[in-house]
Amino acid sequence: MIRTSCEHGERKLLDEKHWDKTETLEYTPPQVFVLVRMYPKYVCPNHPECGVVSADRPNSLVAGDKYAPSVAAQIITAEYVHHLPLYRQQNIFAGCGWEPQRSTQWNIVRNAADLIAPLVEHYRQVALRDSVLGVDDTRVTMVITELLPAG
Repeated sequence: MIRTSCEHGERKLLDEKHWDKTETLEYTPPQVFVLVRMYPKYVCPNHPECGVVSADRPNSLVAGDKYAPSVAAQIITAEYVHHLPLYRQQNIFAGCGWEPQRSTQWNIVRNAADLIAPLVEHYRQVALRDSVLGVDDTRVTMVITELLPAG
């Protein structure tokens, strides 16, 4: 046993700063889960004319708040960064327990695009204000077409 020594008896535990440390990379396969939110409803006792009221719900990506922005972010990143078409994403999601239709995925992407359209337009206008637009590290020869005065 490491806590005791055959010759000297009980050993003293050193502070954590003296301990050996290892860092091991772990991988957890993707997961999907359903987040349940409860919205209380209220009535005025003895006043049925007031009806039933509930707190306003936050705006959602798809009507009914069925898909969180994280789902849209995953679909968009897989499609446009990792070049995974929707049919392949269907198989990946199925391995997590969710089997979306391609039309559902496309609706999520389209709704996300509609939601961020004002931001995209703003960035487009910002980019177009400059005379040169850099897009990556590829070397490009710039050709200046205006005539310079002689001399």
